[in-house]
Amino acid sequence: MGFLVEAEGAILCFIIYLIPGLPKDIVCYLFGVSPMPFWVFAEVSTLGRMPGTWALSAQGAKAAAGGQTPAAARRSLGAS
Repeated sequence: MGFLVEAEGAILCFIIYLIPGLPKDIVCYLFGVSPMPFWVFAEVSTLGRMPGTWALSAQGAKAAAGGQTPAAARRSLGAS
């Protein structure tokens, strides 16, 4: 993993943080022992987490406003 992090670590880190459901704690530990500078990791991981954070915040705001959540949409379509 050292070669990948040195060569294109920022891109790899960004793509990993875009994947939903991946355990981000393990990724943080692995990149923490890599040769990637801290500030590069901090910026890339922050940018990579933004889309998922925004999507979950928008979903929560819609649910709080009485909008239809994904579970309610499945129920209205007859799926269980």
